[in-house]
Amino acid sequence: MHGTSGVIGSRWLRGIVAIGLAGLGACAVAPEGGGANVPRASLTDTYWKLVALGGQPAQVADGQREPHLVLHREAERLAGSGGCNRLMGRWRVDGEGLAFSQIATTRMACPAGMEQENRFLAALGTVARHRIEGEQLTLIDASGAVVARLQAVALR
Repeated sequence: MHGTSGVIGSRWLRGIVAIGLAGLGACAVAPEGGGANVPRASLTDTYWKLVALGGQPAQVADGQREPHLVLHREAERLAGSGGCNRLMGRWRVDGEGLAFSQIATTRMACPAGMEQENRFLAALGTVARHRIEGEQLTLIDASGAVVARLQAVALR
């Protein structure tokens, strides 16, 4: 009897593990372009936190804001932060096409993060297209190179 319950128990456990792993796989791998069950963030009125710039992870200096963008639908207005300075400007979308213009910033000097902020602002000027996959926004230049990746953040 002990041998039979061990076999049944191990089969039951393997079944539970397989179901759990299958569930993890379905959650961890989203189909390209997002699937029916994968939430997709909206380009507009979403807080987009910079997570990578030019293929390198974005940094947040101590005591400073995180670099981010919000593309306000109303009046196609852009607001955000480069990490040190606030930024504002305009944006325009046409299908997957996306362009930023009239970008201006405050001009505070910060002890850290200025180099990344300058690269972020320069990258925004090169954006030609965008792609949203789930909660990630990818900004792409005219040559097809990824210039930045941003992550949607829920505001409380």
